[in-house]
Amino acid sequence: MNTLYYGDCLTIMQQEMAADSVDLIYLDPPFNSKRNYHTIYKDHTGNPLPEQVEAFCDQWVLDGIRRRAIRDMQTTMLEARAGIEHHSAKLVHSLLEQLQDTQPKLAAYLAYMTERLVWMKKVLKRSGSIYLHCDPTASHYVKMVMDAIFGHQNFRNEIVWCYSTSGRSKKTFAKKHDIILFYSKSRQYTWTNFRIPVSQKYLDSHYRQVDEKGRRCRIRVDAGKTRIYYPEDGMICNDWWDIPYLNSQSKERLDYPTQKPLALLERIIKASS
Repeated sequence: MNTLYYGDCLTIMQQEMAADSVDLIYLDPPFNSKRNYHTIYKDHTGNPLPEQVEAFCDQWVLDGIRRRAIRDMQTTMLEARAGIEHHSAKLVHSLLEQLQDTQPKLAAYLAYMTERLVWMKKVLKRSGSIYLHCDPTASHYVKMVMDAIFGHQNFRNEIVWCYSTSGRSKKTFAKKHDIILFYSKSRQYTWTNFRIPVSQKYLDSHYRQVDEKGRRCRIRVDAGKTRIYYPEDGMICNDWWDIPYLNSQSKERLDYPTQKPLALLERIIKASS
């Protein structure tokens, strides 16, 4: 039976989910973009509601609640019993304390993310993986937090999702990519050896040989060992993914402002579950 929860993931993880019960986590949280996103919600009949409703707020204020969260963060991380080392909890606490004086909005954002990532570590199975979707606005800070929570040794990939959309700055290179941080909970994580089809361009440039049965292939000799690759076996994809962005005319589009393509999620699910 599948269960769909609606609400704050922190509360749901704390109240509804057992430790070591989740195989795979993908999260597309706020990016610290300093924007509010709106959407046209539909009622239970499928008809649009008459007014535009705020989907989520991505603007951050270091208020009293966030300051208390930062003050108590080290204790929070250790009391969750998610297997986080004392020195790692201390590192995150020190980072947040420093940022609240120099970059208070960023500190508020990271405090919000840290509280939830701690519980994601707790509910994730030992064989599980987590993919966190973000952008360069704060990805380097988020990676520091994830290193502390999940362990630097369990960092697997920084995936770059490349796309092309309208709108280009006249003062910088066009910003047309997102970051996906891939961590596992342990070294014994689920990995399906997922492969993608070989493109025609790659087929023409790399598969120029044939084996003894006349099958088209690629033959490589490394350190005295001969390896033969066949195009029908596909290839392990790179850590940059060229997947089209959902434009306004896409059949997948559901009018949610930060909706991601099904192809992106399909690749993650097939590779890690």
